[in-house]
Amino acid sequence: MVPIGNPWLCLGVKNAMAKRHFGIRDLLHAPVIIGAVALGLVVVALFRACVTTGPATGSRTRMERVAASEGRGQSSSTARPPQRDYSATLGVALRGDEDQALLREVCSWLGTPYRGGMAKKGVGTDCSGFVQRVFDDVYGIKLGRSSTDIAKQITPVKRQALRCGHIVVFSRGGAAKVFHVGIYLGDSKFIHSASGGGKGITVSSLHEDYYAKHYYAGGPAKGMR
Repeated sequence: MVPIGNPWLCLGVKNAMAKRHFGIRDLLHAPVIIGAVALGLVVVALFRACVTTGPATGSRTRMERVAASEGRGQSSSTARPPQRDYSATLGVALRGDEDQALLREVCSWLGTPYRGGMAKKGVGTDCSGFVQRVFDDVYGIKLGRSSTDIAKQITPVKRQALRCGHIVVFSRGGAAKVFHVGIYLGDSKFIHSASGGGKGITVSSLHEDYYAKHYYAGGPAKGMR
């Protein structure tokens, strides 16, 4: 096969035309040369078609389509979940700088009923068991098992200085009569396990008459940053 653009072929044709000398042999070879030129044109056209729409491009396009399809069908377990709206879940006007691990943990306890002497998520817990478990799981801080013991493990601050994650303590008359603890969230709200009416884990306000009357102290647990 004679490639297109062969300078020797072009030069030979040009010289032959210039000399105006065609013999029988030239006439016999002319169809061969013309056929070779035509075949070369076909090969070039096919090559260009392969470059522009060939298998490589087609395969790459199919791979991209498959990847896009797999992305759309990706399971929710591997997709990154959106940030939860803890304000709506807890009913608290959060500031936005709260410990997300703490909020996530206390939210996971919502719906757990009150059970004295227990501290098992989803099954039952009392107030001190709830606080003890949350601080152990989130901060690695070991608190006492009773409300009285936990009250001794906080660094008291003024009520106006309470921050999310601080422990709030309630008493019927001084340190000797501490009877209830919870975890402060902000906006004067705290989460705790309430025994009244079998509420279990719930969010209450320090402004409610009962809790306003028995509020004793509040502050971070010793060992918190």
